[in-house]
Amino acid sequence: MQNSRLIRILKIQIAIIQLCLLVTAMPSIAKVPEKTLSPAETALEYESRSLNDPLFKVYVKKVKGQEAIDWSPSACDLELLTLAAFYYHPDLDVARSQWETTLGGIDNASSRPNPLLQSQGRYSINPAPGLTPWYLQLFSGFVIETAGKRHHRIEQAKALSEASRARIGQSAWLVRSRLRSSLVNYLSALERLQVLQAQQHYQQDVLKGIQHRVAVGESSPLEATQTQILLEQIQLQIQEAERQRRENLALVAQAVGIPVDAMSELPLTTSWFDYRQPLSDVSRMALRREALLGRADILALMQEYQASHEALKLAISQRYPDVRIGPGFLWNQGQKFWALPLDLAFPTHLSTKGAVKEALARRSEVAARFTALQAQVIAEVDRGYTTYEGALKKVSAADSLLSQQERRRQILQRQLEVGEVDRLALRLAEIELQTAKLNQLDALTQAQQALGLLEDSIQRPLTSVRSSLEDLQAIPRLGQTAP
Repeated sequence: MQNSRLIRILKIQIAIIQLCLLVTAMPSIAKVPEKTLSPAETALEYESRSLNDPLFKVYVKKVKGQEAIDWSPSACDLELLTLAAFYYHPDLDVARSQWETTLGGIDNASSRPNPLLQSQGRYSINPAPGLTPWYLQLFSGFVIETAGKRHHRIEQAKALSEASRARIGQSAWLVRSRLRSSLVNYLSALERLQVLQAQQHYQQDVLKGIQHRVAVGESSPLEATQTQILLEQIQLQIQEAERQRRENLALVAQAVGIPVDAMSELPLTTSWFDYRQPLSDVSRMALRREALLGRADILALMQEYQASHEALKLAISQRYPDVRIGPGFLWNQGQKFWALPLDLAFPTHLSTKGAVKEALARRSEVAARFTALQAQVIAEVDRGYTTYEGALKKVSAADSLLSQQERRRQILQRQLEVGEVDRLALRLAEIELQTAKLNQLDALTQAQQALGLLEDSIQRPLTSVRSSLEDLQAIPRLGQTAP
């Protein structure tokens, strides 16, 4: 009789264990999608990138609001290359993936504690005569979190997700900033190369004219030697400009996220490079306010502070005990008992003191970082504004000098036509004109670099609005949409 009861108890326990194992194994039934990394496929995909990609054309039409017609990039400016960088650059893919990870953190924070199921088979060493020494005890438990712990976890995860989302905009601006800086350097080297080539042509004519004078005894060989040295110096400058052009073209391709071969095939326009953006329509204080209210890193740090505040609330809520409640069943020597156990785990002040202190220090740290970032932003706006303002004045002076050299060349041209001067004098004036163009190019390059610093301080172009986060969340080339 006792053996049969023992067998029934063991069967019940085995059935309970099997049920528990089945419930535990159910989530693992779904297969994890296989995804391997292939360096060869990644490299092949990178090498195939270009601005003629049909999906990129669709992306540009969507952002610009154009009708869906076939088109080809006839002239690539900064705006089009910026869209290409937003489409291709891997830094944005990383930022988007980090944001999706934080979205998963919200789901994780929303989950409730797992229920508990206990099965205990017990044996009595002194049972009453005629009763089995075996009996069975079953208990289930459900944890009820108190003091808003789950709510604080969710709010903390949401704040971290918003901070990660804001960093997508920060990554997008850094991508655009690197692209603009590389493109300014490339166009500067390209125009410098063209001016130097023209200067070389005029210097060669000057050398021929002086050599002719030496041949007829009107000039000394020393003057010819000095002219030859100047010509060789110009040739060295041409080689350096060509090296800088190639190097900066590779940097532009890297900033866009496409191979340099695809970049070299694109026709780049220089109209935006020659434009002088005035400061008459904006004030320094207005730019300060915009930067302090709209920069992506400012917004991200504000959300990070909110997350640290919720973490502090969560640490304080740990001082309140959670409730574990659940029905239980006891079969004891033929008797059946139902129970409703209630468990309270009281944390002590010492057990939560460290967590609260750490969370409070963390919040203070984020607040200090926020204050430091604000001071840095104000300094960047002031520096960018002052530097660009001074650069515009230098450009104006260079323009004036170039105009004077151009008028001098025109005067010599008219004098040459009436026979008052020879062609050598005109060529020397044209060389000086090219030198003035180089000075103007240097001043314009510095102005564009200063404008880049000013735009970096407010994280938007002065001539347009800030990019919408909704336009940056998706990965268009993969056909993905924003969560």
